Amino acid sequence: MRLPGGKEFLPADRQRKLARRGRLIYWSKWCAIAGLAVAVQTTWAQEKPGQITAYRTLVLKQDDKPVEPIGLATVIFLTSGTSWTVPDDWGNSDNSIETIGGGGGGASAGGGNGGGGGGGGAYSAVTNVSLTKGASVPYQVGAGGSGGASPGAGGDTFFGAASLGSAIVGAKGGAAGAVSAGGSGGQSSSGVGSVLFSGGNGGNGTSSVGSSGGGGGGGAAGPHGNGANGGDGGDSGGGGGGGGANNGSSGAPGSNTGGAGGNNRDGTGGGASNGGSGSNGGGGGGGNFSTASSPNPPGGDGSTDPVWTDDDSTAGPGGGGGGGGGNGSINVNAAGGAGGAGGLYGGGGGGGGGNKQNAGVGGNGAPGIIVITYTPSAATGVRAIFIGERQVNAIYYGATAVRRVYLGDKLIFESD
Repeated sequence: MRLPGGKEFLPADRQRKLARRGRLIYWSKWCAIAGLAVAVQTTWAQEKPGQITAYRTLVLKQDDKPVEPIGLATVIFLTSGTSWTVPDDWGNSDNSIETIGGGGGGASAGGGNGGGGGGGGAYSAVTNVSLTKGASVPYQVGAGGSGGASPGAGGDTFFGAASLGSAIVGAKGGAAGAVSAGGSGGQSSSGVGSVLFSGGNGGNGTSSVGSSGGGGGGGAAGPHGNGANGGDGGDSGGGGGGGGANNGSSGAPGSNTGGAGGNNRDGTGGGASNGGSGSNGGGGGGGNFSTASSPNPPGGDGSTDPVWTDDDSTAGPGGGGGGGGGNGSINVNAAGGAGGAGGLYGGGGGGGGGNKQNAGVGGNGAPGIIVITYTPSAATGVRAIFIGERQVNAIYYGATAVRRVYLGDKLIFESD
């Protein structure tokens, strides 16, 4: 599940294992708290392609003896597919559903004019949604817009209906860039939910000379705020920096050098000028102007703000890709720099840099995502067996109470 412009959702080796086995178990390090040994067990499961669930359990030991485990929040990542089955342990009173729209594709340069960056995807969220256990819920994950001469808009992401307007929650995708003009970010006003933020606008490509820089892609919105705008391409050929994600900062405009990528919400992570990739939600740096008789290097890729993450996964809103730098050579082998790819999830692609011989190609926008988090509903019935003060057996499995316990062939407990 490697997607353009960001890290893999899970490392490649674990993806392959998960696809083969359907389930993986990983442990955190053990630590001591108030006389107890504590660790978190994460079980990753993939029932369908594009639907990955992380079940987390707090495991306790006292005097090296296991104590009844405590179920933590379950997190489900939807990256493709069209329907999701509500689990049997769904809790209506403690859940959240978050969505990010797809990022728009960056435009290729045209006639020497720089391409505009694609807009970043919007963010929408709701809490405490009542769903029926076992029901099939429709959804759509917005595709990232492809970059190029005819770039695509980012798709809308929504959950609970067959369209955004009828959905329980949904976020608008970013618009595609055009020659010299950046695409608008997905607008919060078009979203559905109780928490709504807009994606950043793509930066404009310049049109004053035949070797103009491309605009940076807009950053995706996230739970901490709007995505930031991509920087404009420079008249002197430098590409604009991609916008930071999730309340990050705007990308810098290009000059004769590329603009730096916008920082993440912590004030760091923007990609350096001359195509540096962003980190932790920062935008990619714009490409530099060049007169080389060969294609310019591309703008830097946007990066992922690890909002939904742990030691095993990386997911969150993405920064915008940097704009490609213009190339002033008339050599037939010369070309403007390609725009950088938007970061996972929802980052807009950077626009391509201009050249009189060969246009720089726009970068791809990143797809959207749906993240469902809930606390499993409490089990009913008998929960454990004790001999004196010592618990000897927990007798529930998930939310289902176990009715009988055997020691060998002998029935030692049966609930009412």
